Amino acid sequence: MSFSFDKLNQQPLAFQPKSGERFLQSAGYTRLLRISSVPDPSPTSCSSVWRRVTQLQSSIGTITNYFFAKTRKRGTTEKEEADPVDLQEPTPFSYFALQQLFPGRVPRNPDAIREVITSLGKPLDDRKLLFEDVITMLATASKLPGHGLPRRVNAFQGHFLNLLWDDLSHPPTVDLLPEHRYRSADGSHNNLTGFPLLGAARQPYARSVKPLHRIPPDIAEPEELFDAILRRDHQHDGFKQHPYGISSLLFAFANIIIHDLFWTKHEEPWQNLTSSYISLDPLYGIDLEEQEKVRDNMGENLGRGLLYNDTFASKRLLMMPPASAALLILFSRNHNRVARKVLELNERNQWKREVESLLPEQRRKQDDEIFGTARHVNCAYFTGIILSDYLQTILGTIPVDSDWRFDPRLTIKSLLGSTPKATGNSVSVEFNILYRWHSTISLGQERWLENKMAKGLPSREWDKLDSVSFQRAIDQLKKELSAEDGSEPRHWKLSRLHLQHTSAETHHLPDVYDRDPDTGKFRDAVIAKLLKESTSEFAGAFGARGVPAVLKWVDCQAMHTARDIWRVCTLNEFRQYFNLKPFKTFAEWNSNTEIASAMEELVGHPSNIPLYAGLHGEEAKEPRPGAGLCPGYTISRAILSDAVALVRGDRFYTDCATADAMTDWGLKDCQPDIREGSYGGLMQKLIINNLPNQYCYNDVALLFPFMVPEKIYDILKEISPDKACHYSLRSPNPPKPFGFSSIKIFNERTLVYELSDSEIVQKDRMEKLFGTPHMRSNISTVYDCLFSVVDGNEWNKFESFIREMISKSAIRRSKTTKDLTLDICRNVINPLVSGWLAHMLGLCEIGLHSRQLLLTALSDVYVYLTESQMTYKTQSSAKVVAEEFVRQIRYHIESAIAPSSIGKLVQKGTAMVAVGALNALEDTLKFLSPQNSTSDKNLHRNPFEFYTRLVAQNSRKDNLTSDELAADCFRAVATLAYSLTHGSAHALDYLITPESLPSEEKAQVIYSLKELNRQIREDTSRFEQPQFRDRYTKYGLEATRLNHWVPELQGFIYKVDRNSTVDKGHIGMIDCKCDLSRDQQEYAKLLDSTGHCLKFYKKVICVIVKEVTSLPDVQRAPGRQGELSKIQILDSVSGIPTMHIRYNGQTNCPVGNKQELSLSWK
Repeated sequence: MSFSFDKLNQQPLAFQPKSGERFLQSAGYTRLLRISSVPDPSPTSCSSVWRRVTQLQSSIGTITNYFFAKTRKRGTTEKEEADPVDLQEPTPFSYFALQQLFPGRVPRNPDAIREVITSLGKPLDDRKLLFEDVITMLATASKLPGHGLPRRVNAFQGHFLNLLWDDLSHPPTVDLLPEHRYRSADGSHNNLTGFPLLGAARQPYARSVKPLHRIPPDIAEPEELFDAILRRDHQHDGFKQHPYGISSLLFAFANIIIHDLFWTKHEEPWQNLTSSYISLDPLYGIDLEEQEKVRDNMGENLGRGLLYNDTFASKRLLMMPPASAALLILFSRNHNRVARKVLELNERNQWKREVESLLPEQRRKQDDEIFGTARHVNCAYFTGIILSDYLQTILGTIPVDSDWRFDPRLTIKSLLGSTPKATGNSVSVEFNILYRWHSTISLGQERWLENKMAKGLPSREWDKLDSVSFQRAIDQLKKELSAEDGSEPRHWKLSRLHLQHTSAETHHLPDVYDRDPDTGKFRDAVIAKLLKESTSEFAGAFGARGVPAVLKWVDCQAMHTARDIWRVCTLNEFRQYFNLKPFKTFAEWNSNTEIASAMEELVGHPSNIPLYAGLHGEEAKEPRPGAGLCPGYTISRAILSDAVALVRGDRFYTDCATADAMTDWGLKDCQPDIREGSYGGLMQKLIINNLPNQYCYNDVALLFPFMVPEKIYDILKEISPDKACHYSLRSPNPPKPFGFSSIKIFNERTLVYELSDSEIVQKDRMEKLFGTPHMRSNISTVYDCLFSVVDGNEWNKFESFIREMISKSAIRRSKTTKDLTLDICRNVINPLVSGWLAHMLGLCEIGLHSRQLLLTALSDVYVYLTESQMTYKTQSSAKVVAEEFVRQIRYHIESAIAPSSIGKLVQKGTAMVAVGALNALEDTLKFLSPQNSTSDKNLHRNPFEFYTRLVAQNSRKDNLTSDELAADCFRAVATLAYSLTHGSAHALDYLITPESLPSEEKAQVIYSLKELNRQIREDTSRFEQPQFRDRYTKYGLEATRLNHWVPELQGFIYKVDRNSTVDKGHIGMIDCKCDLSRDQQEYAKLLDSTGHCLKFYKKVICVIVKEVTSLPDVQRAPGRQGELSKIQILDSVSGIPTMHIRYNGQTNCPVGNKQELSLSWK
């Protein structure tokens, strides 16, 4: 159906309007007449139904034209009709589209209207040519007849121009000046759009609200306001624990945020000594002078971007209860962790790891760059914790079982424009007052404050505390903590909280924690103790009469400053600024009659309530979803606006939060992960990374440290009792250290120690994985039976498989070269190993468990079993994999057991049916894929042979249950999959030389390998001889040993000196000399601590080394592709190896030739 629009008939004004126009005659009859006096389009039929449809359409067009009109003028003129510029607001996109549609103005492409409307606020799919449709609509609409239509076109065109204008920042918020890449020491140049000092340190406070209300002279003094409204009275149970169960650690964290943003200069109270950005100034300092005191940029560490161990800059936070200092130490450690990692990875090869080879100015430049990068990532951790752990607690979102989080950094674009970001920020005096949350101080912290202040005022009559006694107490505290004026922050001590001891016990304990004199660090257990104590203690509740009396002098000084110097607004003015209803009665402010009456007596009228006492004495919210912090209603509204301003206005959290400034690894490392068990919280990651082996992986004190453990556990039980079962309330003993360490002894030998018995640790983790305590195990039987089904001709079939995979995977990237490129790990080694193991154990390898995914899943399990500290994420990932694969293995085991009863016979039959179904499913999927290969058919015997031998051995020796036996098989295949793939990848990484020249020793090894390859090429039958395969095996083993995937084991040999007296756990030593004639026993524990994987590795590594290194002119691919690294598939924990190689191939290889990699083993 199409319409043709004719010119308007010039009808006389007395023309009778159509149906539907009389309704609007009085509001502009003449205008409506001119718009609607269009002859009806010729219908395709003459039916009465069609006439009614067209009449209805015309009436709708009349109304929409009227309501969408932007002018109130009556009558028409030629000038108005053809005005080229519309000074009115642009017509919204959707209005224009509807306006064109309703009167019958259907565009040539009707889908354009639908696309316009459905794409509002969404990313545009430019392949649908929506912009072209819009331009076409503009062009065609301008040709249509109708009064005022060109104005509509111009109005819509204006909106279209606004859309294009908003695509780019005006002016740009980011530039490429190297000095602007990282945060400056004083916070300047955060705003690059003309205000470089906006929010910098030593700049004046801002004012948010105009104070217009005249304050009567009879308002009470701050001291009276404090005693009547704010003071905590212990004689009448004055302390009220937080109703939502927030721990004092949250407010220790808030203390860092507050002191990051506010530091009033006493001599000039309008000046803020710190920056107005969340930039961890308490850690890094407020200016270059303070920053230099915490940076370890002297001597051998210059060029590494480090901080002094466990050091922070803020003496103010050192003088407070120690939980805040403990948190700062975590961030100090995290900075050094990040700095070491980015230098180790050196993603863009811009830095030198051997800093001693650099000139002094080069070392200083590299030190500044790494320091800036590490600070950028560390501050992203800080903000991530604020937006996840901190805000999810404040907003009370955990009870709704949601991983949603409030994120002000989101890019917001719509047809109405985009929300600005990276504009800078300047904190105001009103928020300086708002964030004095002294009522939340816990009982333990209150006792700590009283004990410290008593050294300046022994009488403990806190009403008499003044500036002299306060300073005397601070000076004494500085002396205790070695923080006197002029002291270096790296020598400061930590205060002890004495939370878990009686007064008699505390009398004999020191008041401080000392540093290790050798490392300058505090013990991990000390920091963990301070954090756990703070987590276990209830914070105080917001509201009136909650501030400890010991802080009376501090609060009263703040109220005097707010009233007499800053002259801030009243509470009602502050509320009106945020569009909140002003209080008309004191009962509205606080429903407690006693407190409301006290305030009425002090100020007379609700409009006179001062901002300080009004904010902190206001009635607090009750806990509920959306309100976890439970402050006063006014505070609750204002802090969210402030959070948006602080984060969204900071360019380092918005436009500069890029991989360019933070590195690829750094940008990813600071991202939240909902699989960590804390609804996307980052605090647990900060703790685990910097306090290893101090918390159990599922301890609620680790995963939800801002909540008292008992309260959060009750919330989890209310969500679901099954969910609570995944968490631990009572903190068990922290896990023992797990991994390896090396120690140099007097004769310059380096001994390697295993920190814990790996077999015991892995058995314990398997029990946790399956929820079966006292699970029996004999994994040696599994390895022995598995190896017994490996025949002597494996090498021949591996050889064929590798050749086929190389042939199918290699691509020629350019027509001008003969070089072929492939990922030797992903395309060859990984499918070889995972497919081999899958067939031997009968694991399904198609669909969700194709070879790459199978390897990824098994690698996740291996990481869970061997990582230094188990995490919630690795445990949950391994559990998902275990449930699937152990079920498959158990079916195979039960199908191989000889039935001894009717029940066992039924069980065997069920298992056989399940195995048959899995095999049929796998074969069907392979047939449909189609994934067929000539090289890997009949590569092994049927897995039934392995399971038959395993069941027979088990019945004679251990008599494990089928579940226990399946768990052992599962652990074995995970260990084999990870060890064989990573061992082979690292061997090739060593043997395929990079572009830089290798060492002389390594060059000799590579030359001898090339000579061996030449001999094999001359007579390919030589590889059939065991002695030649053994020679390739030695190259592979030695290369793996020297380039082990565990850094502590690079150069490791299994060789215990029986004549020396060494501690338990000694497993070998480090020898970095390449020796192809080593005794095979020295490689016994190269791949796993039990030594079971070596015999399997020998079967595969000789073929891999021979086939890959014998490729013509084989070398690494240029750039980062040629480096050995890991990639993560889907949401894996571990990642799989990847490394591209290049070799001289056939000239007739088609460019881009590449086939699917998943081939059938059967």
